[in-house]
Amino acid sequence: EEYNLTDGIIMTQVVPLLDSDLPIVKDAQSALGNDFGMISLEGYVVGKMLLQILRDIPGEITRTNFLKQVQESKFNLGGIPIDFTDGDNQGADLIIVSQLKPQGFDEIELSDFAAMLK
Repeated sequence: EEYNLTDGIIMTQVVPLLDSDLPIVKDAQSALGNDFGMISLEGYVVGKMLLQILRDIPGEITRTNFLKQVQESKFNLGGIPIDFTDGDNQGADLIIVSQLKPQGFDEIELSDFAAMLK
Protein backbone atom coordinates (compact mmCIF):
# COMPACT_ATOMS: atom_id res chain seq x y z
CA GLU A 1 0.00 0.00 0.00
CA GLU A 2 2.88 2.37 0.70
CA TYR A 3 3.71 2.42 -3.01
CA ASN A 4 0.10 1.95 -4.15
CA LEU A 5 0.95 -1.38 -5.78
CA THR A 6 -2.20 -3.46 -5.83
CA ASP A 7 -2.68 -4.46 -9.48
CA GLY A 8 -2.26 -8.12 -10.25
CA ILE A 9 -1.38 -9.29 -6.75
CA ILE A 10 -2.87 -12.74 -6.21
CA MET A 11 -2.61 -14.88 -3.09
CA THR A 12 -3.45 -18.53 -2.60
CA GLN A 13 -4.00 -20.02 0.82
CA VAL A 14 -5.27 -23.19 2.44
CA VAL A 15 -7.41 -21.54 5.10
CA PRO A 16 -10.49 -19.36 4.67
CA LEU A 17 -10.22 -15.58 4.49
CA LEU A 18 -10.34 -13.80 7.83
CA ASP A 19 -13.81 -12.38 7.14
CA SER A 20 -15.28 -15.80 6.27
CA ASP A 21 -18.59 -16.80 7.86
CA LEU A 22 -17.38 -20.37 8.48
CA PRO A 23 -17.80 -21.47 12.11
CA ILE A 24 -14.09 -22.40 12.41
CA VAL A 25 -13.12 -18.82 11.52
CA LYS A 26 -15.59 -17.34 14.01
CA ASP A 27 -14.32 -19.73 16.71
CA ALA A 28 -10.70 -18.82 15.97
CA GLN A 29 -11.47 -15.11 16.04
CA SER A 30 -13.14 -15.48 19.42
CA ALA A 31 -10.40 -17.68 20.88
CA LEU A 32 -7.42 -15.74 19.50
CA GLY A 33 -8.67 -12.18 20.02
CA ASN A 34 -5.97 -9.66 19.08
CA ASP A 35 -3.70 -12.47 17.87
CA PHE A 36 -6.21 -13.46 15.15
CA GLY A 37 -4.61 -13.35 11.70
CA MET A 38 -3.78 -15.51 8.69
CA ILE A 39 -0.96 -17.42 10.36
CA SER A 40 -2.73 -17.87 13.69
CA LEU A 41 -5.89 -19.04 11.87
CA GLU A 42 -3.89 -21.74 10.09
CA GLY A 43 -2.37 -22.83 13.39
CA TYR A 44 -5.81 -22.86 15.01
CA VAL A 45 -7.25 -25.06 12.24
CA VAL A 46 -4.31 -27.49 12.44
CA GLY A 47 -4.58 -27.61 16.24
CA LYS A 48 -8.31 -28.34 16.11
CA MET A 49 -7.73 -31.04 13.50
CA LEU A 50 -5.03 -32.66 15.64
CA LEU A 51 -7.26 -32.60 18.73
CA GLN A 52 -10.14 -34.21 16.81
CA ILE A 53 -7.90 -37.02 15.59
CA LEU A 54 -6.44 -37.56 19.09
CA ARG A 55 -9.94 -37.69 20.62
CA ASP A 56 -11.01 -40.29 18.05
CA ILE A 57 -8.15 -42.70 18.83
CA PRO A 58 -9.58 -45.77 20.52
CA GLY A 59 -7.40 -46.81 23.40
CA GLU A 60 -3.88 -45.64 24.09
CA ILE A 61 -2.37 -42.71 22.18
CA THR A 62 0.70 -44.09 20.46
CA ARG A 63 2.43 -43.18 17.23
CA THR A 64 1.01 -46.30 15.56
CA ASN A 65 -2.53 -45.63 16.79
CA PHE A 66 -2.27 -41.98 15.77
CA LEU A 67 -1.14 -42.78 12.23
CA LYS A 68 -3.87 -45.42 11.92
CA GLN A 69 -6.50 -42.95 13.12
CA VAL A 70 -5.32 -40.29 10.67
CA GLN A 71 -5.80 -42.73 7.78
CA GLU A 72 -9.37 -43.40 8.98
CA SER A 73 -10.29 -39.76 9.67
CA LYS A 74 -13.07 -38.02 7.81
CA PHE A 75 -14.95 -35.16 9.49
CA ASN A 76 -16.09 -31.57 9.11
CA LEU A 77 -14.04 -29.03 11.01
CA GLY A 78 -16.29 -25.99 11.38
CA GLY A 79 -17.08 -25.85 7.67
CA ILE A 80 -13.82 -27.32 6.34
CA PRO A 81 -14.18 -30.93 5.15
CA ILE A 82 -11.25 -33.07 6.34
CA ASP A 83 -10.70 -36.45 4.67
CA PHE A 84 -7.58 -38.57 4.98
CA THR A 85 -9.35 -41.77 3.88
CA ASP A 86 -8.44 -41.41 0.20
CA GLY A 87 -4.78 -42.08 0.94
CA ASP A 88 -3.27 -38.86 -0.45
CA ASN A 89 -2.34 -37.52 3.03
CA GLN A 90 -3.69 -34.10 2.06
CA GLY A 91 -6.65 -33.93 4.43
CA ALA A 92 -8.39 -30.91 2.93
CA ASP A 93 -8.84 -29.72 -0.65
CA LEU A 94 -9.59 -26.13 0.35
CA ILE A 95 -7.73 -23.58 -1.74
CA ILE A 96 -8.69 -19.93 -1.55
CA VAL A 97 -7.52 -17.61 -4.31
CA SER A 98 -7.80 -13.92 -3.56
CA GLN A 99 -6.81 -10.70 -5.26
CA LEU A 100 -5.50 -7.61 -3.51
CA LYS A 101 -7.84 -4.67 -3.77
CA PRO A 102 -7.49 -1.25 -2.09
CA GLN A 103 -9.75 -2.47 0.76
CA GLY A 104 -7.85 -5.76 1.23
CA PHE A 105 -7.98 -9.25 -0.25
CA ASP A 106 -11.17 -10.35 -2.01
CA GLU A 107 -11.78 -13.99 -2.85
CA ILE A 108 -11.97 -14.82 -6.55
CA GLU A 109 -13.43 -17.91 -8.15
CA LEU A 110 -10.99 -20.48 -9.51
CA SER A 111 -12.57 -20.13 -12.97
CA ASP A 112 -11.94 -16.36 -12.91
CA PHE A 113 -8.37 -17.03 -11.79
CA ALA A 114 -7.84 -19.44 -14.69
CA ALA A 115 -9.17 -16.80 -17.10
CA MET A 116 -6.73 -14.23 -15.67
CA LEU A 117 -3.82 -16.52 -16.54
CA LYS A 118 -4.72 -16.65 -20.24
